[in-house]
Amino acid sequence: MKNEIMKALGGMLNNPGDIFEARVTKSGNKVAKFSSGDGLFKASKTVYSNGTVHETRTYKV
Repeated sequence: MKNEIMKALGGMLNNPGDIFEARVTKSGNKVAKFSSGDGLFKASKTVYSNGTVHETRTYKV
């Protein structure tokens, strides 16, 4: 399983400082966040326990 996870993240985690976080909250929400090390891109996705999905992406140009 570890190799599958690293393979999936390989396309995102390429540069020093890149950060990926994932967690499940006490209320059952699934949260994933990514931030590029150079600060040019951030993304997050939350899947709420009722099925609602909220995604955000921020780019600096």
